[in-house]
Amino acid sequence: MCGSTAAPLLQATYATGWAPDQQQLKSTTTRGREFGNFESLTADPEATAQSLQQAARLLAGRVAQDLQR
Repeated sequence: MCGSTAAPLLQATYATGWAPDQQQLKSTTTRGREFGNFESLTADPEATAQSLQQAARLLAGRVAQDLQR
């Protein structure tokens, strides 16, 4: 989902009174490189791409685990 549409959509969802089931929400700790600010994120495009790829693999693995349950 595009960032420009995600925030209003989320706001509208909460405005209707919907709230996610807190027991079903999941989070994970960061296992990849963290960037402290935008300048460090954009300073090394190769490191940024590798970090995004790693995050995508982690997220895909978590979704796959959930779908197998």
